[in-house]
Amino acid sequence: MEMVNSGIIMEEDIRTHPMRNRITRCLGSIGNSEPDFFRYDISDGDTLILCSDGLWEMVHEDLVMAIVNSSKDPEEICKRLVLSANNSGGVDNITVIT
Repeated sequence: MEMVNSGIIMEEDIRTHPMRNRITRCLGSIGNSEPDFFRYDISDGDTLILCSDGLWEMVHEDLVMAIVNSSKDPEEICKRLVLSANNSGGVDNITVIT
């Protein structure tokens, strides 16, 4: 999203743009790496997903939501999301935390 927020690529191109996987910041690089901080208001029963591009590039947001809403078990949700990404091609490593 950093490239979208910086205006380098458009949000609708995020899954297909040739620069979509370019690393823009990393720990241990020369110079200062500034962490991102986000604040979200969450309610009891909400599900927060932290995932890599190996998931969100392979599984459309609508299917992610359907999988999340189909179970209350975080481990089951993660397994189904990874399976869905692999079934869609699984061309990258897939990390999911709920």
